Amino acid sequence: MRSCSFAVAALLLALPGSMLADEKPVALPPELSWIPPNCTAFVHIRFAELWDSPAGKIIRDVIAKSDPKVMAEVEKSIGVRLSQIDCVTLLVPEVVDGGPDRAIVLRVSTTEPYDSKRVIASLPIDQRENDELAGPSRKSYRLHGGLVHLTDAKNLTFVFSEQAAVGLLGKLLERETTGGLSPALNVAAQNHQLVAALNVSQLRHLPIDQAPPWLRPLFDAQLAVVTGDLKPESADLELRLTFGRKGHADDGGKALAAVNGEALNALKTAIAELMNDKEGAGRAKILRELVVALESAKIETKDTQVIASASLKTGGPLSTLAQEGVSAFSIASNRTQSQNNLKQIGLAMHNYENTFGKLPPAAICDKNGKPLLSWRVAILPFIEQDNLYRQFRLDEPWDSEHNKKLAMVAVPTLMLPGDKLKREFPSTYYRVFYGNDAMFDLKNGTKFAQVTDGLSNTIMVVEASEAVPWTKPDELEYDPKQTPKLGYLFGDRCNALFGDGHVYALKKSVKTQKLHLLIQKSDGIPVDPD
Repeated sequence: MRSCSFAVAALLLALPGSMLADEKPVALPPELSWIPPNCTAFVHIRFAELWDSPAGKIIRDVIAKSDPKVMAEVEKSIGVRLSQIDCVTLLVPEVVDGGPDRAIVLRVSTTEPYDSKRVIASLPIDQRENDELAGPSRKSYRLHGGLVHLTDAKNLTFVFSEQAAVGLLGKLLERETTGGLSPALNVAAQNHQLVAALNVSQLRHLPIDQAPPWLRPLFDAQLAVVTGDLKPESADLELRLTFGRKGHADDGGKALAAVNGEALNALKTAIAELMNDKEGAGRAKILRELVVALESAKIETKDTQVIASASLKTGGPLSTLAQEGVSAFSIASNRTQSQNNLKQIGLAMHNYENTFGKLPPAAICDKNGKPLLSWRVAILPFIEQDNLYRQFRLDEPWDSEHNKKLAMVAVPTLMLPGDKLKREFPSTYYRVFYGNDAMFDLKNGTKFAQVTDGLSNTIMVVEASEAVPWTKPDELEYDPKQTPKLGYLFGDRCNALFGDGHVYALKKSVKTQKLHLLIQKSDGIPVDPD
């Protein structure tokens, strides 16, 4: 089913929009004509206009000063220069389980033909799963969990999950020519720099009865369309809600006014909280401009439509927002790289277990049980560091005259991305829990068969709260009566490697009791990290 849905979706993406419908009431540009009007939502951004605008220059200058590598890293990750992008369109064919990101299809349109070889080289192509898509004029490539389609010389399409592929496939096959998102697509074909639309009628299955009574009239809308246009010093925004009847529109207008009031109260509360945060001044500045915009917003009802408009000052807030964006990108990039490091460590652990019939102990010990070197030294041959491993004297402590020279070698897989603290020795945050039914024992290796709660439910390695020299046998002695010391090094998440090799970002709000169950390998209460 998975292969079929990806392959057929790729085939249909290759067809011109005109071949997928009997008629086209309004001629749409190529970057929009591929979107089936019966989808749930879309966002269309005229990226080139924003990039070349005075506001775009402000953002570029801030990014260049804050972190010159950010734009280069973004371009490297997609294989297309940012200055080459014309439009970006995000499409949600239908609502799926697993979060909004699982439902998204992304189309990137360029101003000039892109380099397909560069794109393919930049993306995480899953070579093992691409055989059935191969062909003399190949345009589709599997990514991990998704698909990239080289639609034509100026269009790239990313399908991020099987659910999104199935949803897009269904909408393309039953493509309607009118109704649904059609009015919004016509608006997007005009000169607005941003158009976002939601087919509200497709959300009827949501538990609307659980929403506050004053909010429910908004769910009677059939279509919601937001337009945005950026000027040198301001951004003009408009929200247009379309209802089936005037009475519903009147109630919707009152509900939208109530939402505006609630948003103002929430923003003022957030500003007050940020004022007590040394790092929150920039965000507070942005929120104040939002308060001004909402306080001056106009809401009016015209027949079956409710129209809300507002103007937001952008000069100062844009600079702050760009700085926040650079910081967020750096955190996300480092978090992803750390997850990749943990996956490599997980693969090494499995190869070690396959070779020796058990995991390495938490420490390499002498005959008297004294810890000498970390488990990280033991897995070196399995992370392409066999030559380094062979230089260690395994019967000497990590800081012996001989071994401490090797401890000065920083092994990239064991280093936390973005860690810039200067220390005497290269240090790591990747540590294991040992003892008291944790997966590791200090002196003896654990067999996978002993992990009776299931490898996918048991933590193997975590990002700890403190770093230690990477060769030092200093691990996390597990105490079921104490809160485990995890390191939330990338915002409010801690990457954890589980026994089956998958990595999960644990929330800072995870309950201590659940964390204990995830650490214990045979407590008889297997729990899912979700």
